[in-house]
Amino acid sequence: MRPTANTRLALLTAVVITMCSCLNKAATNYDTSDVCTIASFSLTTPLADSKTAVAAATFSIDNDSTPGLIINLDSLPYGTRIDSCIPAIIFTKAIAAAVIYNQQGDSAFLTGNDTIDFSTTRRIRVIASDMAHHRDYDVRVLVHAVEPDLYTWEQTATDVYTHPADAQRAFRMDDKICWLVNSPTGQHLYESADGRRWTDRTAELTGLTGQLTFADLTTLNNEAYFSDNDRLYHSADGISWTATDATTLIDGYRMERLLFVLNDALWATFSKDGQRTTASSADGQTWTLRHALPTPFPTNGFTAVTFQSPTRQDQALIIGGISPDGTTLNTRWLTADGQTWINLSSEQTGFGARSGAAAICYDNRLLLIGGNDADNAPVGQPLLCSQDAGLTWYVPDSAHNCMPDNFKARTDASTLLSASGHSFYIIGGQAADGICSDAWAVRLNSIGW
Repeated sequence: MRPTANTRLALLTAVVITMCSCLNKAATNYDTSDVCTIASFSLTTPLADSKTAVAAATFSIDNDSTPGLIINLDSLPYGTRIDSCIPAIIFTKAIAAAVIYNQQGDSAFLTGNDTIDFSTTRRIRVIASDMAHHRDYDVRVLVHAVEPDLYTWEQTATDVYTHPADAQRAFRMDDKICWLVNSPTGQHLYESADGRRWTDRTAELTGLTGQLTFADLTTLNNEAYFSDNDRLYHSADGISWTATDATTLIDGYRMERLLFVLNDALWATFSKDGQRTTASSADGQTWTLRHALPTPFPTNGFTAVTFQSPTRQDQALIIGGISPDGTTLNTRWLTADGQTWINLSSEQTGFGARSGAAAICYDNRLLLIGGNDADNAPVGQPLLCSQDAGLTWYVPDSAHNCMPDNFKARTDASTLLSASGHSFYIIGGQAADGICSDAWAVRLNSIGW
């Protein structure tokens, strides 16, 4: 007859009694207890590739529930093997524990040397020293199920619009995403709260005239600015726009284009008699000349991104672009004040020439997406990453981080963080076969863990 679970427990208990009798023959006073709780639980493994991760796991112990629960507070790193682990248990007053393998009660005493597969939940039975009481615990060892350094891509919208278009730019204002699109017949505006559902607000759009590119559109204090056709446009809501003559902002100087927002100010390039310089403004109206631009500094087609250094210093980076003589540049100009510039390409010359790329600071690293090379062809590596302020760039784990097949290589896309900061959007852009009217959400798996 096959032994029942209770029979097996009785057999286990008998073995424990025998062991205790042998170990305590010389003892004249042996106090027993009905306490059968666990005070501490940890794991080790002989597997070299998982030793450190397994040993570092910290477990919480629920001694109140039935059965009790033992579970690690933080999931172990992706890929950690837990199929051969040795549990180390410290009892409160109990004397032994066994692992119960199935509902039939198949079990084995824990000796401190045998390995157990914790890939599934394991039940451990703790036996009190009075031999009459026991307590069960379920042990769950959590391991991250996804690669933390993998970027996941989701197309959140396919065709936000279907009309002809030749330029566009998306930007964030408050809790909404605004998407301005230029078409041969005028401008269009679309809004979304999540990058998925878009509302056409074109009928409400005012103040924009002529053919516009929105190429340097940026926001300061939740107000939007861009320059085009010697005008500086401004809006407090993305819908109603006003224009100022950009040739009158600084006497004798012409605004070329906006650069970025740095240290709570707009920065732009101005020129006079062939001399190019930077200028800044806290409100878009009053501008102050700052410093002559270094050479070669782009006039258009560059990528601007602002971020904070590890020491929390605001910095800005100008990547690539087209020089005044039409050359596609491989420069990466870094500044912390808009006046002093460092050309990082002087130290790392392997960075290829690039124009029309998109950049964003995400998870304390810079990401560079898309763009064209010096021959005006799509770049060979459409996704690059930098963790040293743009000095060096690498492809993030190219064995796994591949762009989806339906993501078209593109230039001049818009990138912006989601409201939570856990993901970022890639919106629109220009592909080889025409304008893109789609939106993508990209997330690093480890963000939000």
